[in-house]
Amino acid sequence: MRGVDKSPRRRLSSWSGVGLSGVWAGCDEAGRNKVSRSEASRNGASHVKGERGGMSSSIQREVVEEYMEGFRTSDHARILATLTDDIEWVIHGHRTTVGKAEFDAEIENPAFTGSPKLEVSHTFEDDQTVIITGEGRGATVEHGPFSFVFCDLFHFHNGLISRVDSYVVPTS
Repeated sequence: MRGVDKSPRRRLSSWSGVGLSGVWAGCDEAGRNKVSRSEASRNGASHVKGERGGMSSSIQREVVEEYMEGFRTSDHARILATLTDDIEWVIHGHRTTVGKAEFDAEIENPAFTGSPKLEVSHTFEDDQTVIITGEGRGATVEHGPFSFVFCDLFHFHNGLISRVDSYVVPTS
């Protein structure tokens, strides 16, 4: 692509308005650490991959993992237990659902068959927001199997997910 800077980032000032200062601080394109943990911390990184690729964990990350496992198994109760009553799910370019009842109806949308296969590639966290990226596979009733990549931003309130911004791009 023309004009794209592929050099490692030392600090990001913002990403989608959630203020992810330094999430990629000192990482190369593959996410490998290029600077020490202390240098990254001085530059504003909130979480930096360790030398062996491990990352610090949090309760919010665990809630997101529980949410994702619920989707992998179409377990409505498991998913709904991670959400606030006034949850808002914005699937950008498609629809917005508000409240647990609408969210519940979307978990197994009648236009799709079976449970999706979801693989999370990256997880980032900053304050009350957790962001995941990954790949998935699913099947629609009308068109059959398809693949996609996704980025989900989870906003938290009192330890539960209060808003999900989903960006989904079909790849097949």
